[in-house]
Amino acid sequence: MEALTLGGQSEAGRLILLGHAIDCSVVSMISVLPSIPQALDRSYDYVIVSTKAIPEITRTPTLLSPLLTLPYAGTHLQPTYVLLQNGLNVEKDLYIALKEIEEEPKIISTAVRIGTNMTNANIVEHNELVQKEYKDFTE
Repeated sequence: MEALTLGGQSEAGRLILLGHAIDCSVVSMISVLPSIPQALDRSYDYVIVSTKAIPEITRTPTLLSPLLTLPYAGTHLQPTYVLLQNGLNVEKDLYIALKEIEEEPKIISTAVRIGTNMTNANIVEHNELVQKEYKDFTE
């Protein structure tokens, strides 16, 4: 992997302000940007969305709207969107939004359930709610 860009609505800004460093041997350059609009200067193969999906507050297409509308959508191919969100059918709204601008949307969707809490501005606490469930479809 050549480069990784991180953009967010709240946590990325905190990463910048707190001076967090990300050291990774497989990525040569990591950029941390405080918002998605600041990441619109290039094409992406994958966009990873790791959020708590609460459709009543913010739907995924709204969060990603800078990537789904002009000028970005008119000058760049749409990436594969990888959704790491809680709940089922969280990809439905994004699929509909992408279907309006391209032939067949590329979405990888997972249901994630991880027990974590932010106990203060700099501490994330993991609890016993982490579950590993899978189905072997080769049987």
